Amino acid sequence: VLFPGNKGETRYFIPTIQALVARHGSELKDLVVVADAGILSAANCAALEDLGLYFIVGSKSSSARQDLLQALPKDQVPSEFMDGQIFETTRVMTHQRQEAVRRVVYQYREKRAARDRKVLADLRDYALKVQSQPSRLAKAKFVTVTGKTTRFNESLYDQAVARVGLKGYVTNLPESFPGSEIVAWYADLFQIERSFRMAKSDLAGRPFHHYTANAIQAHLVIVFTALAVARYLQTATGTSIKQILKDLKPLCDVTIEIAGTQQTLPSHIPEEFRHYLKTEPGH
Repeated sequence: VLFPGNKGETRYFIPTIQALVARHGSELKDLVVVADAGILSAANCAALEDLGLYFIVGSKSSSARQDLLQALPKDQVPSEFMDGQIFETTRVMTHQRQEAVRRVVYQYREKRAARDRKVLADLRDYALKVQSQPSRLAKAKFVTVTGKTTRFNESLYDQAVARVGLKGYVTNLPESFPGSEIVAWYADLFQIERSFRMAKSDLAGRPFHHYTANAIQAHLVIVFTALAVARYLQTATGTSIKQILKDLKPLCDVTIEIAGTQQTLPSHIPEEFRHYLKTEPGH
């Protein structure tokens, strides 16, 4: 199913899952839907649960301290975390006046914390630099405007620093599934992201030269068919998609016409590339 690119993905998330359930029904028993934080809402979580599905949805780190304070006594909330540390809390999410207590798993990663600190430092430097320039304040974070007065919001910045390295996951999976599994399953989302990056770059997925709906759809069908074959070859051979494309791109059959007769000359396939063909049934 293809959706307009100028519409937000949140509009099509639940309808797509509903269509999947309608088509496959009982085959989807115990299916776990994994989605990033852009999809997190009480309505979406309730809709997935109504469909009889489990879910793991990313949670913005801005909720981390609040969740911890609600779940733990203030003196038990750690000021520092160990790399890889996982802890759990709950969060009340309300949809149509119905409250649901959701399980929330948090993990701290030092690598993520280092990246977050750098981003925050850059944002702080930018905010201090432009706080006296009204035309540039729209892009500045941590700047508070009161009338004609602007100031750097140190308190807001400190709150952001306090939650660096934390990533949350809201789920309805029972506690028999440990937090480490929740984190690991969510991490597999990078495979989807990597596929889409590959589709947009190496497989030239952006339909720059197509202007009608049918042409765009045909182009994307070809791209995603190529992506499916490429991912299959990657899994079967252990070779990256980028390397597979580099190896196979020069191999093209040539069709020539002589005296009204067409003849196709197959490309010579070097022996070192034949293992790609052997992964396909019938070759």
